[in-house]
Amino acid sequence: MTLYKKNICIISSSRAEFGIIRNLAKSLIKLKPINTEVVLIGSHNIQTHKKSVNEINDLNIKKFHQINLPNKNDLPDDILNRSSLLLKKISKLFKKKKL
Repeated sequence: MTLYKKNICIISSSRAEFGIIRNLAKSLIKLKPINTEVVLIGSHNIQTHKKSVNEINDLNIKKFHQINLPNKNDLPDDILNRSSLLLKKISKLFKKKKL
């Protein structure tokens, strides 16, 4: 019987949220039959909040990606445009990485 690796993608949009799921991510990465990748969006990518990348490097997480989105304002049209762009970028990443 052949076992296939399962793909899990953890998407995080803030440092506080990543702090909550940090131990889960660390545990999943250690499991051999699971291919775990982390995607950082939102406040992770703001220049003053780059501590998330350092935290991921400290955890020795090798498979992580950053998705940058424009952060203009909170008008309904801008929120919809960012949501649409996020879905397109995540879809493209999933296809590229075969997640």
